Amino acid sequence: QKIRPGWFALTMGLGGVSLSLGKFPWATATISKIGLGVWLMDVLLVGIMTLAFLTRLLRSTYSLSVSDLIQLSCVWISFVGVA
Repeated sequence: QKIRPGWFALTMGLGGVSLSLGKFPWATATISKIGLGVWLMDVLLVGIMTLAFLTRLLRSTYSLSVSDLIQLSCVWISFVGVA
């Protein structure tokens, strides 16, 4: 019941961390692999959060506001842009 689009900020943060790990000037193969692992975890988390949010929408009387739609679409647009 507490899943709102604001929770997607967590996934945006993880995406930023994973990209930053690969762009370090002193990045080694190990750091790049850690960055890939964080990114894969982020992909899984985006999927789980989207399913939880959509389940909440379908099973409750929660009214979807315009700001909710904007937040959710921004997450997916940024995610597709990075992938």
